[in-house]
Amino acid sequence: MSTRWGRTVALLGALAGGLLLPRTAHAAETFNGYGFYAGDPHVHTGVSGDGEAADMGAGCPRCGSMSTVFEYATNHDLDWVVFSDHSNDDDGTHISLEADFDSFQADILAHDDDADGLVIVPAAEVWFSVGGVFLGHKNLMLFGDDTTLAPYVMTDAQPAGADMEIGECSAITTWMDGLAARYGHVLLIPHHPAGMVPAPTDWSCHSGDYEPAVEVYSHWGNGLGWQRDWETAEYSQRESTVHSALNPDGYALHLGFLAGTDGHDTQPGNVCDQDRGGHLAGGLTMIVVDESEPFNREAIYQAIVTHSTYATTGPRVSMTVEYLVDDVVIGTLGQDLEIPAGSPVVVRVTLPESDALNVLEAVLIAPEQEIPLDYVADGVFEATLDPADMPAWVYAAVNLQADPYKIRPGCDDGGQDNEWLWASPSWFTQADADADGDGYGLAGGDCDDGDAATNPGASEVWYDGHDQNCDRLDDYDQDGDGYRAIGYGGSDCDDLDSSVTRPPQGHRVPPDCSP
Repeated sequence: MSTRWGRTVALLGALAGGLLLPRTAHAAETFNGYGFYAGDPHVHTGVSGDGEAADMGAGCPRCGSMSTVFEYATNHDLDWVVFSDHSNDDDGTHISLEADFDSFQADILAHDDDADGLVIVPAAEVWFSVGGVFLGHKNLMLFGDDTTLAPYVMTDAQPAGADMEIGECSAITTWMDGLAARYGHVLLIPHHPAGMVPAPTDWSCHSGDYEPAVEVYSHWGNGLGWQRDWETAEYSQRESTVHSALNPDGYALHLGFLAGTDGHDTQPGNVCDQDRGGHLAGGLTMIVVDESEPFNREAIYQAIVTHSTYATTGPRVSMTVEYLVDDVVIGTLGQDLEIPAGSPVVVRVTLPESDALNVLEAVLIAPEQEIPLDYVADGVFEATLDPADMPAWVYAAVNLQADPYKIRPGCDDGGQDNEWLWASPSWFTQADADADGDGYGLAGGDCDDGDAATNPGASEVWYDGHDQNCDRLDDYDQDGDGYRAIGYGGSDCDDLDSSVTRPPQGHRVPPDCSP
């Protein structure tokens, strides 16, 4: 069974129209051996030039307040939140005020609570152009610890100053490499890719090292409208560029799915009300981790890069996705899977029984087809993929009745009468395939079967941000002592000797790197 005791506090807070008591522990659900953490990866506040807050400037009575924004997120039942205020612009109307931005980043670190409360990811919304060609909007997210991130300021989130002209696409990776060296793990997440407004995503300028996911849904609409009219807004009645990115005959990008609110009114996690522009209320992202693992920024980072996420229009519903061959689970949500030749694959989607009763439809979406998921029993939906017609990838889409998930009576999220869950896609490769010819397939541990220089037998090149030998270890911690080298966002003065390290704060046990 699933549990979310924190939901009671959130519901009471919403009904009262204000903020009640702060939650004292993560409100994650546990189900089928996993923990499910609800978050909003795209929040704007009054710090953004085109954002509003009730207690900033002229004020916005219906907006949230900067003074209570963290409590607002907690009492809207969020386990994590990403504040991505604007840091650059081409016309001066969207850029944040530098002093406010920098002050808010310090406030974010002060309120981050990995142990018991809200996990907060510092971020900024940025955008780029090359030769005047607009490349789209992306959220820069930083996942280092609080000490490492303390120096982070607005100018760090400006790849070309307040302008957005970067000269060439490779400049994005170079800029991100520099941020990673200073601040640890960093990501760029493209968003609102469905239409020309406010900005399309140019997938030809995609950085595989730093862009493992895409925000498919927000108050701007839905980027998954390739085969049907999902929940949409006026801005997204166009061809889906998400499916263009996934197209196996095109970009063939392996991307996880996120959803956020992207409201500009200082209300993280508010999926109940349309924003001040009358758009959809936006969505949330569910992070899936083993229930025994801790939840912190690093867990969020790992979930996004491994595609252990799914997008939702609002419901905080637990969902597992499993892939089985001969009744044996060979993979789960968002993984790249190597399939034994000639073997059918059973795709199993499981929800808590109480939520499964609200399912209107469950399907698998493939590059050129939809495959119904049949209700089997006890909240389990299944479909079998034919080995003779195995798609390049599939993702599960689940349609739910809306009313059971409305946070209060009269909730208006844009006039929609249903809700959706969209799982991150999983990709399939035949077992005997070795795409890059290096002697290793996916089943043999090759973490990048498109690069012959990357495989379990390769020699690791430290500090370049790439995992050549597929050991999944931190590329900036060569001695494996848990501390990154000085110069790469860490404090280890001898990264070749695991006995020489920076001790825990407040403890100095020689030998260490203390002055």
